[in-house]
Amino acid sequence: EQIVRQAQVPLKISCLVTEHNAGEMGYFLRRCRELGIRRIVLRKLYGDQRSWSAWLDPQVLGLKLEGRYRGNPVYDYGGMEVTLWDFDLTESRSINLFSSGEISTSYHLVKARPVYEVNPVTVV
Repeated sequence: EQIVRQAQVPLKISCLVTEHNAGEMGYFLRRCRELGIRRIVLRKLYGDQRSWSAWLDPQVLGLKLEGRYRGNPVYDYGGMEVTLWDFDLTESRSINLFSSGEISTSYHLVKARPVYEVNPVTVV
């Protein structure tokens, strides 16, 4: 909360959505909106071939489709912009500068394991 209050520029929050936190996205979006965040980007792991509908139901979350940005759907959530970003489908091309000083046209992100390799969490 302190970072948001002290920020001198608008903040955009990026959140990686996985099987471990997908069920918390409703709370996450509400909390970000309460804090005054205006833009959220929800991202899948690079290489994850599952559609966003496998993770989230925009209608259940109260997201209203407003348009697209570089091939990714952009929603309104009570005045907060929410983009569902898919690295594999995006129409965006970029040159990336990494902390090592390397410049590359490819993302250096951990690729998702195929669905059949993902171990489900067992609650006892």
